[in-house]
Amino acid sequence: MTLRDAASNLTTPLPIGCVINYAFIDNPAKVNDHTEEDLEEYLALAATQYNWLTEENGCKWRYSEQHDRYRCVYMLEFAEAHGMDYRGHALVWGKAASNPDFFDEECIYDEDGNLPGRCKSVVPTYTVDQKYKIMNEHVKNESEYYAGRLAAWDVVNEAVCDCWLSFDSCEEFVAANPDNCGKSDRYSGAEYDVYLKKNIYWPDMPDYISQAFIETKKYDTVALLGYNEYKFEAGTGWQKEKSDMTYQLVKSLVDEGVPIDYIGSQTHIDLGYMTYETGGGSTSTNHDSSLSYLDSVKANMDRYATIGVEWHFTELTIAMESVEDTFDAQAEEDQAALYKGLLDLCLAEEKCTCFQTWGFVDGWTNAYNGLLAYPFGTDYEGKDAFVELMSSMDPVYEKIYGDPCLVYLYGECQSDNDCCDEKASCFVKSTHYSQCRESCPDNADWDCWEGVESIFSGSTGELGLAGAALLSVLVGLGIFTKRIITDYRRGPPAGLDGEEDNIDLTSADTDAMFFRTHNAFEEEEGGKHRGIKGKGVGGNISGDDK
Repeated sequence: MTLRDAASNLTTPLPIGCVINYAFIDNPAKVNDHTEEDLEEYLALAATQYNWLTEENGCKWRYSEQHDRYRCVYMLEFAEAHGMDYRGHALVWGKAASNPDFFDEECIYDEDGNLPGRCKSVVPTYTVDQKYKIMNEHVKNESEYYAGRLAAWDVVNEAVCDCWLSFDSCEEFVAANPDNCGKSDRYSGAEYDVYLKKNIYWPDMPDYISQAFIETKKYDTVALLGYNEYKFEAGTGWQKEKSDMTYQLVKSLVDEGVPIDYIGSQTHIDLGYMTYETGGGSTSTNHDSSLSYLDSVKANMDRYATIGVEWHFTELTIAMESVEDTFDAQAEEDQAALYKGLLDLCLAEEKCTCFQTWGFVDGWTNAYNGLLAYPFGTDYEGKDAFVELMSSMDPVYEKIYGDPCLVYLYGECQSDNDCCDEKASCFVKSTHYSQCRESCPDNADWDCWEGVESIFSGSTGELGLAGAALLSVLVGLGIFTKRIITDYRRGPPAGLDGEEDNIDLTSADTDAMFFRTHNAFEEEEGGKHRGIKGKGVGGNISGDDK
């Protein structure tokens, strides 16, 4: 079973998406010297695992202008050929480099008489009326051209000010940096002020955000229309002020009657300062713990739901602070747990209607190259993150991918004869995980018990005693019912049978166990959301690096 299958089989199917950059299809060697064979495997994986797609850059104005929409259309046709929905990204963005030369405010001569490398001509000087006309024509041209073929449009991208953490408030930041941002009287409210970035649209066009949505809706009545932003998903801690400004902006659009359907949460996270023990490293004072972070994301999602706005995770990445050679097992588990926590949040919130990552295979993007930010590794195998995402949507599932050996229910081999072929033996890493392998990994975190029964099949061996002890703790906590999901980590694929009831345990480590069960199953008879019983639990982020 794939992510796509699991998401489609939920009581309320969930769009689960990825991003592809056409530039790497055109020349796969552009990133990490990939070959045509690599490209075939990469695209096949996308079509198999995902039901929603975005082209990273190709639908942005500069690229559509330069390439006559070819990149955007190519990936749209790929999506249509594989039954995938498609998001247009991004229609109106104030970042100069995303616009064509004639609307790129940075296409001016410097003191030496040179233009920026991307610019072929100088941007003209426009009146405000001319700017409105140019924007409206662009919106009309694109939304009309794709009308009826897109599932969603990121209509406006990244308009809210980034007020540096070295300042106590955005008001203080703007006073010190008046060329960067300014207060929007139109979108500010009684509770929160809104500071917007200064660009070719604003402040000359004080209502450009509203106008972009209104114009898009005129020509495409089918696509969901959204505002896409970063560094706002958590409503507390260092993200609080931008989070409140973003909410106020969207609420003001809703109050105006502007046709906005969703808030797009980019959610770019780096585990280097988003750890489970400290929420940002032992010396960090700016970041909440990850559990508080997830609680805060949930609260933020709730307030958008209250005003009738859907929540889309649009660009999720969970990157490592370090490069590949120091990416250890604990880091992979931490990454996986956070992927799972965010998906659990989405599954528990009726208004969360898309879960999309910005890429999906390590090594296939320049934005997070070397940071291993995705559910699939450089070998195209599912990492721990993939396993955890699957377990959130379908805790008992079958995955036949690569190795022919199947890991049975509970993640235990149970016995050599049950699972492993003649070339392999059953090696146990811990009380919750084992693999069929030719030899035990030369790794200190593997216990390497061999040929044992599953700890939940009545075994009385060393592993069984450990498992019984853990089971006793879980029963005492009231969070164990009838099933423990499979967790085979990066190794052999799983073919599973078992009851479909109500528990999720993927780690015997108490911190990880607490993270994965905190709030998620505090009410065994809680309401159903997309087929998942109970309440879901739920980074810094970089900007639209594209």
